[in-house]
Amino acid sequence: MAIIIDGIGNESISIEEFTERARQVDLDDEDAILTLAPDLRKLAQNKSLLRDFIQDGLTDFSNFQRDNVYSSQSYILSGVTDLSFLRFAVWAPLNFGEQLDENNFYSYDTAHNHDFSLLTAGMLGSGYTTSIYQLEEGQDPVGYVGEDIRLTEAQVVQLSPGRVILYEAGKDIHIQHPAADLSISLNLIVDQTEKHTRQFYYDVKNQKIAGYVANRRMKRGALFRYASILNDPECNETLQEIAKEHPCDSTRLYAFRALAACKDNEAIKEDMLRDQSAMVRASLGLIDTGFSKLNIWG
Repeated sequence: MAIIIDGIGNESISIEEFTERARQVDLDDEDAILTLAPDLRKLAQNKSLLRDFIQDGLTDFSNFQRDNVYSSQSYILSGVTDLSFLRFAVWAPLNFGEQLDENNFYSYDTAHNHDFSLLTAGMLGSGYTTSIYQLEEGQDPVGYVGEDIRLTEAQVVQLSPGRVILYEAGKDIHIQHPAADLSISLNLIVDQTEKHTRQFYYDVKNQKIAGYVANRRMKRGALFRYASILNDPECNETLQEIAKEHPCDSTRLYAFRALAACKDNEAIKEDMLRDQSAMVRASLGLIDTGFSKLNIWG
């Protein structure tokens, strides 16, 4: 289960000091990442950090976050190593009603895991509350939508100032709940793609896998939808190559789904049954649901 560390004291450090410390740690090791919890808490207590960041945006907005590929509630702060970086995440109460889909904007009330390690510290406000689950011991899901799973009882915690939480890559399934007030967390993100961890959405109530979380490997999924609408021979040929050769099984699955909107479904199913991934082979039913509502999430 996610590891929670509470600290005391008002000591703060700079980004440079944190980065120097982090570069001495084996970031491929979750236990080693955890040793950075006191340092991340001290960095979160650096009161000039957020002020300087906001001031940079106010004075040079044309260059502000130009390379940020994440959602609008996440702001890149600084690189740490080639495979890790610091970011702010903003959490706010729901104020505008369902028409603006705030739950989706803040990733509230949706159970999911990550394919990266996340060490996060409460920085400003009372912080979000989160319900954390793991798969019960001994399970090794195939990973298809609708697959039955068994989850542990929820561990419910609040990311208040002074508290640090480590979400382990792949293991910790969590649901973020709306914050009571405007809150900001400081995150150390450590890329763990070499572990080939898959990100899923989970149906906690019915104990099932509900869909796939978008990540860098699956960003082309949106283009798959457009290609299926065009039904262009050249695009279809590229989709066929992706469906047969791409190393990510989730990406191959979405390519198959796009092709099914353009070609004979039975032929696509035959190709899927020959796929090396049990997840792809177990997802034949998705072909019959159509592709018009395709999203990376299921």
